Amino acid sequence: MRVYPAVSVRNWLLAGLAAAVVVVGVLVVQRHDVARFALERVAGFATGYSVHIGDQHLGFTHGAVMNVRVSRRGEPVLAAKRIDVYYSPRDLLPGSTHRFGIVAIAIDAPSFTLIQHKDGSYNVAVPSGGGSASPGRPDPIPLRFTARVRDGTATLIDQSNPGKHEVQTALGIHADLALDTSARTHYTLGGAFEADGKQPFSAVGTIDRTRGYAMHRLRASAVPVSTIANALMRSPTARMLAGEARAVDVRAYAFNVGRARAAARAHCRTHRDGGRRHL
Repeated sequence: MRVYPAVSVRNWLLAGLAAAVVVVGVLVVQRHDVARFALERVAGFATGYSVHIGDQHLGFTHGAVMNVRVSRRGEPVLAAKRIDVYYSPRDLLPGSTHRFGIVAIAIDAPSFTLIQHKDGSYNVAVPSGGGSASPGRPDPIPLRFTARVRDGTATLIDQSNPGKHEVQTALGIHADLALDTSARTHYTLGGAFEADGKQPFSAVGTIDRTRGYAMHRLRASAVPVSTIANALMRSPTARMLAGEARAVDVRAYAFNVGRARAAARAHCRTHRDGGRRHL
């Protein structure tokens, strides 16, 4: 059995301690960059998107990320000047009343891009459906938070037409949401379509699982329906070449929400100008 001199062992311990001090010092000095790297990797792993964060401030109950860019397979999905998330560490423990501990979200100047490719796929992952709670069964840990969006932009790019890419943009989007998947959810939304100037639109809705009803209303001075309709139809042979709907007023209702047999009704009033379908 080989015996190491006490001096040699002491030197190794001192060297190891010095290395540990250096590593801890680097982590302390570079904790900002380390935290940003960790956030980008965790967010990317959880969502399947590439996430880049310009800067961040993290606290015990509040975190903010700035200059956020989200992409998928090299295509832009979301860019935001600032995203604030308020959370409750207590709600990460058993007995939580907020899923994921989220209490509030605020997004400043987001820009969302939806691209439809020639094959009908999108630059975002489209949910396949399913996985929801059984009708009438209370949500054990509900999503319960408020959300606010200011000065947003949304762009729809339809690449399914080989001859021309169609683009539709909505500007000045502002939204407020009070979400509670176990009780009552209410939202308001507003903005303007970019078509022959700015065409304002607004939406308001309530989903009340406690009382078993839902009601929504969408109003717009003018809606450029060609790009939106072609993106929804996803057909290489049937295309709407032009057209817009004016004085749009859509009302939708549902009863027995959250129960086994729900009933829905909708009413739409509009004037359509110049609509043509090419077959």
